[in-house]
Amino acid sequence: MHKHKYAKYALIGFIAVLVIIAAFLLGWRHGLDNLSIKQITPTQAANAMQGDHFYSDYGENALLVRGTVAASNNNPSNLIVTFITGTGYNAACNFGVYRASFRPGEIITALSMGALAQRQPSGVMLQNCVIPQ
Repeated sequence: MHKHKYAKYALIGFIAVLVIIAAFLLGWRHGLDNLSIKQITPTQAANAMQGDHFYSDYGENALLVRGTVAASNNNPSNLIVTFITGTGYNAACNFGVYRASFRPGEIITALSMGALAQRQPSGVMLQNCVIPQ
């Protein structure tokens, strides 16, 4: 009698593990199906954040942002590059501890995940930016 009880629990446990694995794989697949790369300008990023539609427009995308450097601030903890947007709202990229120097007027392309962007009082801050190779 106890053998059947343990076999029943083992079967239920096995089925539960299979369901969890299938749910994980389907969720991972769904996440990748919606991932795409969008090329945008700093002005588009700033306008979208200012207009409260940044995350709906770009939240599920990797963003290639190509723009002109307005300023570059490199300190021990991070490199922040601010882009020219032509509006009162700005767009910036946080490169973390990336060691480089960008000059005002230089045109660069940065890659960032839209979901990681942060609203700032005067603009949008793209996080974990990298220079694509």
